[in-house]
Amino acid sequence: MDIERYLTAFEVYRNTVFGIKKAMRRISAGKSENGVPVGEMMDFVDYDELEKEYEKKRRILSHATKRLQKAISKINDERLSNYLVCKYLCGMTNERVAEDFSYSSRQVYRIASVAKKELKKHFAREIPLARRGERNKRYTFSERKAKKSYRKFGPKSRRRRRG
Repeated sequence: MDIERYLTAFEVYRNTVFGIKKAMRRISAGKSENGVPVGEMMDFVDYDELEKEYEKKRRILSHATKRLQKAISKINDERLSNYLVCKYLCGMTNERVAEDFSYSSRQVYRIASVAKKELKKHFAREIPLARRGERNKRYTFSERKAKKSYRKFGPKSRRRRRG
């Protein structure tokens, strides 16, 4: 898995968890955003199931956040680690990071590029296992290793084994 895809998935998952939390607050407060009375919303949503789903996703997010914090703490450059914390742990946009740290928007994109490369170095051991068929293998970041693993586990090797 590429670090870009992992961080994007992390952001999406974090936003999903916060969205569920926001919906639970609205339901418990009896308020509705779109004008539908909460009593009618409760016909469509089982609050206990929503709460169970939220707790499950919150635990997963907590675990992923700890892994990301551990990898960020290994980065020596304060600029890069501050960017990663603001962007991925606090959920700030690049424009907001530029405004808060008095950077130009172009400078923030350069910092982001370097920060992701650094994070990739420190995060290689922290990325979860990938499922490839029935085997669990770690993701590799080396192009050469990735090509070897494709040949080893790719569609051609499966064809040879089957027929």
